[in-house]
Order: sequence, then structure tokens, then C-alpha cells
Amino acid sequence: MVEELRREFEALETFVTLSPIPGLRRCVKKAAEGGAEIELTEDELSLITVLEESDTLPSEPDMQAEFNQLAAKYFVYGKSSRGGPADPVARFHLGNGACLERINPVADLSTRGVSTSWGGMVNYLYDLKNIERNHEAFANGGDVICSAAVKRAANGN
Repeated sequence: MVEELRREFEALETFVTLSPIPGLRRCVKKAAEGGAEIELTEDELSLITVLEESDTLPSEPDMQAEFNQLAAKYFVYGKSSRGGPADPVARFHLGNGACLERINPVADLSTRGVSTSWGGMVNYLYDLKNIERNHEAFANGGDVICSAAVKRAANGN
């Protein structure tokens, strides 16, 4: 796909997607009930309760920071039954050599977006000089290649 775009738009150097997070809500609700491998903090459990009970979106800055942390944990620590990332869209992009660059709260206000991820979306960055290395790291070790900001959020910083 990147090579196709590059042929059509020769000057294009940065390739970034805006992608859904279809499994986020289901997986973190399962984790909140003790049924998933993701360890949640009290703040994250409170956020899930607020989001679920009031059908609120994470629109306040503090809620957005907590949402970013929750989503980052989902991507970095959430696993499918086969051991790879829980998120199918992440598996696709990471398998193609992308880097999970950014989490965007309140980005998909469609009915489906709210029902699957409380409106969150993510950006995957395809950096031409790192695509092959990222692909190999994911294919051989299952590494979730992500930006420093996503790593910090996943680790609660």
C-alpha cells in the first residue's frame, strides 16, 4: 500500500493512518471484571464505570489522559487467544511494519465508534526506513512497536 501511494505521490514521505479500535471496550470491560490479562488501576476502573454508566465520552482533559493510559495498556498488554495483540486492526498494521504512534480520544463519534471504543481511534505511522525492522520485530517476537508517548502511557506515566 505504501509503495502504491509512493508511486502515485512521489513527494509523499509520511504515511499515517487514522484507525478504529474495535476491541477496546469489550477487552477493558472484561479486564475490569477480572477476566483479562490487563492490570487496571483504581483510576482506570473508575473511568470505565463513568464511561459505561453515563455513556459519556472522554472529553475532559483528565479523562483523556486516563483514556490514553487505558487504551495504551490495551494495545501493549492485551492479548488475543493466540498470544498476539488483542486488537485485530493493530495486528494488521503492526504486521505490516507500522508503529502505533498516537491515541486519539473522542475521534470517532459514530454509533459503532462509541460502542466499540468510546470514540477512540489511533494513528499508525509507516516510517519507510523502519517498516522492515518493525515487521520483523512483530513477526518474530510479537513486539508491539509504539511511540515513546504510547509506551509511557502504557506504563502509567
